[in-house]
Amino acid sequence: MKRIISLLLVALTVASLFAACADNSGKKPTGGDTTVAGGTSEPESTAYAANIPTGYNFNGYNFRIYAYPAPDSSEFWHDYDFSYTEESADALADAAYKRMKNVEDKLGIKFSVFNPKSNNGDDLKKTIQTNDYEFDMSCITPRGSAALSQSNFLVNLKSIPSLDLGAPWWDQNCVKDLSIDNKLYMVTGDIEIGYKKTIAIILFNKGMASDYQIDDPYTHMANNTWTIDNFISMARNAASDLNNDGKYDETDRYGLNFYCNFIANGMIASGVKFVTKTGDDLPEITFMSDKTASIWDKYTSLFYDTATCYSWSRNSKPGGDAYKMFIDNRALFYYNEFHAVETLRQMETDFGILPMPKYDESQERYYHCINPHVAEMISVPSYNINLELTGYVMDALGAESKNILTPAYNELQLKTKGSRDDQSEASIDIILNTLTYDMGFIFDWGSIGQFTLTLVDAGKVDLVSSYTKVEKTAKKQMDKAVENYLKLDQK
Repeated sequence: MKRIISLLLVALTVASLFAACADNSGKKPTGGDTTVAGGTSEPESTAYAANIPTGYNFNGYNFRIYAYPAPDSSEFWHDYDFSYTEESADALADAAYKRMKNVEDKLGIKFSVFNPKSNNGDDLKKTIQTNDYEFDMSCITPRGSAALSQSNFLVNLKSIPSLDLGAPWWDQNCVKDLSIDNKLYMVTGDIEIGYKKTIAIILFNKGMASDYQIDDPYTHMANNTWTIDNFISMARNAASDLNNDGKYDETDRYGLNFYCNFIANGMIASGVKFVTKTGDDLPEITFMSDKTASIWDKYTSLFYDTATCYSWSRNSKPGGDAYKMFIDNRALFYYNEFHAVETLRQMETDFGILPMPKYDESQERYYHCINPHVAEMISVPSYNINLELTGYVMDALGAESKNILTPAYNELQLKTKGSRDDQSEASIDIILNTLTYDMGFIFDWGSIGQFTLTLVDAGKVDLVSSYTKVEKTAKKQMDKAVENYLKLDQK
């Protein structure tokens, strides 16, 4: 009944669709009398709405978005948010489309979306270098955004008066964590779901946990004992050389299937900060400590135990191999990201969804991070001269997404369709509400965000000496970036 009610609520939320509006040549909008096409009243009082001044005239403006590769492209990390142009049988795509259509009708604008071949922003960079005003808003990866912002290719979002970065549809952790010198060049929130699909999670095989009398992870969650030590202990109790040939490969059973970026996400989840910000809103490197070394030792003792863990990155295997091992009941734990939940509907054995483990029981909260290689971040190209309009449109997209797109993904896609128990639904809420954006991991100065992944794939143990080699370059690159940010004009 709960799932039926959730489906009905989502269906009602995404049902409103207004009449289409006209395109134009893309001229800068002016103030004046505005009558929004459709003329309907706002949804019920609980709906979110952007604060657009009465009388603001959008004049059918063509708002151009530089997005990710097209949904029908061969790219796995494609645009999930802006490129749908008609209703479809897919509820999530339909919600994204209706969100766009509602904003078009409410604001009297028209969206046009460009889908590049990759998501790193190369095509966007070319238009900025030639000052060819092609796009009003851009969507590129966090590391791509970091690189462009340091070269003055993106607008400081805090300098756009019409953009309400304190609104509930913007992720306030992102706003706080990724600013430098009180300037912010990338942001995310309800406006898109692409970044959520990259959040690190742990899946577990409930049938295996029962068969091998392994502790219930949900009980540990309830008792605040879902920690690294308990996670490792449970993983070690599930492995087996199934064919008794004395070697472990993809035909055997493991306690954990993982990818190398588990180590960085595991550290962040335990409260380690690659970079912390000072009171002046400037970054400083704070990675190495006794706690960091302890977390490293705990995790690598598990990761390097090839009779317990299978790493598809270390074995240069496609992720599909690890996926098959999990659905075939040959892995107790499966480290992945939220997007993996959507692929497990065919799995016969029940599975659960877990947050990343805490360091110990004294840790007050969970921490989760996006994938800086592929997550989508929203930015504004530096040649944009229509910043007032851009701010209003971004807020309108964010507000309408909070009404339509977020419920479709969080409640329908993840909970109703993806999860199989109430505890998983609780885990989903925990994960989505405990995001942190570590600037060192995301900006990756001097490979500080990447070097632990390389060490894990190589099976290296000595963290301290490897970090020492990275630290000097990381600090040099970070200081240079800060110098650049301090020089950037507030647009």
